[in-house]
Amino acid sequence: MRMIADIIEHGLAQANYQADLASKRRALSAWGTVERKGAAWSWRWSGLGLALPELLPKPVPCVSADAAWFAMDSIVTEYVRRIGAGG
Repeated sequence: MRMIADIIEHGLAQANYQADLASKRRALSAWGTVERKGAAWSWRWSGLGLALPELLPKPVPCVSADAAWFAMDSIVTEYVRRIGAGG
């Protein structure tokens, strides 16, 4: 019985991870897109509505599309804090 509970718990954790990632993608799509660059993944800033674009770093290569989205998320979060729009 414990094994079935572990399988269900793992499945729910994976579903939550995928839902969180999908939510991040939707929110971050206003800032830019993630695209494949050779063997790596990176993002491209959209440039629309950026208050201080010089504060955004150049995109870096990531090992996966998910890693690129998470890196972009942390950069956007820091950017919003720096310009004082983070609440």
